[in-house]
Amino acid sequence: MAQGDDPRPAGEPGEQARRSHRRERVALDRVDAGPHAPDGRGGAAGHHHVGARRHRQGGPRRPRVQQSRTGRQLTLRHGAHSAVIVELGAAVRSYAVGERTVIDGFAEQDRITGGRGQILVPWPNRIRDGRYPWDGQDLQLPLTEPAGGNAIHGLLRWVAWRVVEASGSRAVLEVPLWPQPGYPFHLHVRAEYALGESGLEVAVTARNLDASAAPLRLRPASLHHPGHRGRRPGGADRPRTDMAAHR
Repeated sequence: MAQGDDPRPAGEPGEQARRSHRRERVALDRVDAGPHAPDGRGGAAGHHHVGARRHRQGGPRRPRVQQSRTGRQLTLRHGAHSAVIVELGAAVRSYAVGERTVIDGFAEQDRITGGRGQILVPWPNRIRDGRYPWDGQDLQLPLTEPAGGNAIHGLLRWVAWRVVEASGSRAVLEVPLWPQPGYPFHLHVRAEYALGESGLEVAVTARNLDASAAPLRLRPASLHHPGHRGRRPGGADRPRTDMAAHR
């Protein structure tokens, strides 16, 4: 036997164990090289190698999707009239007749400010200190305008409404208002927008799903909040608004 030769055949357990150990070591190294595993150069191995591998392969990269900050955009048109309703708060983002802008709305990627285009439910304006009496109870709402010590403009401005209908000139959105601190009542709210010859019509209906009465005031803010720019085409200075609360 030559010096340095291993007296055991290649298939003996000692060599198999060493090979198995090497395979396990490689496998463990691959598993450990996750997004936070160090690569020995001060970086994260997972991020570094994945990025380098994609670059070397030269394959197509997934396009960057820029989603609107106000959700789905529903464009309505009728003749010269056009409006955009958004998923967030069922707000009116824009309304124009031809080249004339009727409301001072907001851009698709803007955060809504000043109540522009929003539906204010179950109350508009401000409730001082967030407190109000109802049916022998003193209820306390969260203060959503802390600087003024007020609960402001209802509870549905910053939630996504469900789109139930969207056609060329009409959109319908709905949302549940669940019992919560300060407003322990259960409502279902529906907003209907329609463009016609007379302009933009808005109908908002709130249905009370509880057995007892619930306090409710609501207001579509689309054309008569600070964003309003003058009179509506056809002579009226406010949209048609139908409000109902059912038990």
